Amino acid sequence: TGAQSRGSFVNSGSGIRVCRWSPDGAKMATAGDDEKTTLWDMTTLDEL
Repeated sequence: TGAQSRGSFVNSGSGIRVCRWSPDGAKMATAGDDEKTTLWDMTTLDEL
């Protein structure tokens, strides 16, 4: 596709099972087997 990876996301060392983006694409939420939900800033790729 020609797309390049911008980074990777780690959810407490557990595999990420689900991810959802905000309607404006500015944030992403991930959840893993450890039942932790993490919110990410898609501009900086920082955990919020």
